[in-house]
Amino acid sequence: MVLSSKELQEFIVGRQIKFNLDFDYGMGDIRICSEKNGVVKWKAEIKDY
Repeated sequence: MVLSSKELQEFIVGRQIKFNLDFDYGMGDIRICSEKNGVVKWKAEIKDY
């Protein structure tokens, strides 16, 4: 998104961006992970059944 929008590039100058990946299941959502400054933090525990 940042690479394709000059306005967004200008808006975020001097700011830190945090990206969130959520799963929306219709009645709410579940945070899977977030990324800030290249560091990914996993929120969801994925189980192998």
